Amino acid sequence: MTRSHRTLLPPIRAPPSTVDACDPDRKKLPYNGLPSATPPHPHELDFDAMCSLRQDQVDKTRSLHGIVNGYTDYRQMLERKDLDAVVVASPDRHHFEPARAVLESGKHAVVEKPFTTSTAEADELIRISKRVGKSIQVAFNHRWLGPYYQTKVSIESGQTGMPLAGYARKNDTIFVATDYVAWAGETTPAWFLSSYDIDLMRWWLASEPVEARAWGRKEALAAKGIPTYDVIQAQVKFASGAFVTFESACVYPTLFPRSSIPSWKSSGPRATSISTASANPWSSALRKSFPIQNYFKYGDLRAHAWRISGLP
Repeated sequence: MTRSHRTLLPPIRAPPSTVDACDPDRKKLPYNGLPSATPPHPHELDFDAMCSLRQDQVDKTRSLHGIVNGYTDYRQMLERKDLDAVVVASPDRHHFEPARAVLESGKHAVVEKPFTTSTAEADELIRISKRVGKSIQVAFNHRWLGPYYQTKVSIESGQTGMPLAGYARKNDTIFVATDYVAWAGETTPAWFLSSYDIDLMRWWLASEPVEARAWGRKEALAAKGIPTYDVIQAQVKFASGAFVTFESACVYPTLFPRSSIPSWKSSGPRATSISTASANPWSSALRKSFPIQNYFKYGDLRAHAWRISGLP
C-alpha cells in the first residue's frame, strides 16, 4: 500500500471572519485539473486561472467556466506571485512533478486522489511541504457527502458502538477503462476508486492500517490492450483491531449501475450494522456540466487558479 490515502497537513480553510465577496484583494489559489464535483464557494474562492497542454481546451474551459487567465504551461502560471494554492488533478501517475513545482513556487497544494502512485514520491512531497512551510493535502471529497459524514457523527457520538469490521466496494463499468479514461493502463482500480474508501475507513475507525493482503486479476482489460487489473480485493487490519475488505473493479457491464457501498459492523447496543450506498453520485452532474470524457481522452495536464480569502 502506498501512502496516497494519508491526510497530510491541516486543510486549507478561510476563517469566516476574513471572507468578503466584495474584497478586491482576496487571495488566489491555482488548480491543476478540470473542475470536478462542485464549483468553489463564491464567498471563499475566486477561480482565477487554468492550464492545459492544448490551447483549444484552455479556450473552451475558460469560456465555459468564466475563468480569467489561461495557460498551456503550468510552470508559467506558477511564476505568478499573486496565486495562493494549486489543485493538481492530472492523471494518477502524474501528480508528483506538478505538486512539487507548486510547493517549491511557494504555494499551497491540493492533490487529487491518489496522492501519488509511489511511496517514495509521497514521502518526498511531505518533506518538501515541511521544508517550504506550505500545506499539501489530498482532495478526499467523500468526507463532505451527507451519508458518510453522518456515519462519522454516529460513531463519534457512541450511537453505534465500536466498529468491528468493514466492507467497502467501488465498481465501475468497463466503459470507464476503455473509453472514459485514456490512461487506465497507467493506474489501477484501487488507486482510482478504493483510495476514497481507504480514507473513509481510516476516518471512521480513527485508526491506521497495520497489516494488508491483496489479490488482483488481469484478464478482460489486458485482452483489450489495457495493462491493468480488472478487479482488486484487499483485506486490511487496523490498529484498533477492526478489519476491512476493500473491493474495486472496472469491468462491470456498460449498462450496469456503478456502485459505491462502504459499510461497517459495530458492537453498539442500538445497532449491529450500518451502511451507505449510492450509484455514482457524480456521473450525471459531471456530464451535464462538462464533456469530461473528452478531457480524459486527451489525458493532459491541467491547472486552474482561484483566489482564497484568509490564507497566510
